[in-house]
Formats: sequence, structure tokens, C-alpha cells
Amino acid sequence: MLFMNLLSVYGSVASLAGLAITFREQGKPFSSLELALYIVAGMLTLLWSIMAFRSYYKNRPHSCRTEKQILKYMLKWISHPGRAVIFTRDMSWTNNDDVKSVLLKKAAANELTIILEHDIPLADELRAEGAKIVTYAGLRHTPASRFTIINKDRHDAQVAVGGKVDGQHVIHEFQQGHHPFFAVANDLADILIKLDVMSQDKVKEHALPTC
Repeated sequence: MLFMNLLSVYGSVASLAGLAITFREQGKPFSSLELALYIVAGMLTLLWSIMAFRSYYKNRPHSCRTEKQILKYMLKWISHPGRAVIFTRDMSWTNNDDVKSVLLKKAAANELTIILEHDIPLADELRAEGAKIVTYAGLRHTPASRFTIINKDRHDAQVAVGGKVDGQHVIHEFQQGHHPFFAVANDLADILIKLDVMSQDKVKEHALPTC
């Protein structure tokens, strides 16, 4: 997509330049104004190209060919300071001492929320350290979504979304205010968290003694 956009822009600039030269009087030297306009147009095209390359390499998807690469990426992602929300099915990728250490630190700092299908021993351990654990088994539906939000509820919040594309695990990153998918993931997490709170409140109400 990047290279197609570059070719399109370069082609348009070349066409305009060629058109301008075609309508010029042959043999007439370029005026200072014409030269200045050509230089400005060239500089603007170069600046746009640099910005396009920077944007592409900053936002391009991350392809992971092995479980080790996925683990390395996730460890770096959840190590960011601030609140993190992990939306997963069974947390199978957390079977690593380094990952577990980061999660325990975040839990102790009240910076970790995990949304998963069923409770597992690690979830119980993280809950005891201060993490918020939300399970969605009661929905009788297993979402296909897998994502992790970092810097939750901050202006620089981001989400990493992973999934299989053409047989390869690909991770996309979206920042708040830069892509609508962030709002979709954030809303899904907030809805399940609030449903969990409502469910716990109902349990407490039923547990109250009646006169």
C-alpha cells in the first residue's frame, strides 16, 4: 500500500511537471519564480515521502513466525508503565517466568485487569496480588478477539490485536484517537468489566440476610 501511494504521488507530480514544461515556450530559460516553484514542489514531495515512510514503519503490523517471537513481543508490550487490560481466552502465552514477573508487579501496583474465559491458577495468584480478574464463561460465548490495551484511560492508550493472517501470527497496534478499532476494543473491555461488577453486586444482594 505504501509503495502504491508513493508511485501515485510521484506519478502525479511528474505529470504536472511535464504538463507545465509542455506549455512553456521552447528555448525560453526558466524564470526565478518558476525555479523556486519547482524546488518547493520537490521539497514538499520529499517531505511527504519521509513522513509516509515514518508512518508506515511506525504502524506496520508485526509478524511473528514462532511462539518465541510472540512471547518476546508481548513481554515488551505489557512492560510499558501504566494500566494494562489483557483480553484473552486462557492466557497460554503467559507460561514464562519473565512474563509472570511483569504481571505480578502490575497486579501489585493495581495496574492489571485480565479478562478471560475461566479462572486459572495464575489468575487466582494475580487476583491475590491486586489484579482485577473478569471471566466471561457465563456469556456462553467465546469471543474470537485477543488484544491487550496499555496505558488504559490515558490519552496515549494503545491496543495490540493479534490473530492469524495467511497462516502467520500478525499483531496490529492501534492508538487512541488514531484508529476506530481502539474504541471497539476499549468498549468491549469496559462492557465486560461493568457486567462483572453488576454480577458481583447481585451476588452480594442475595447474600444479605432478610428479615
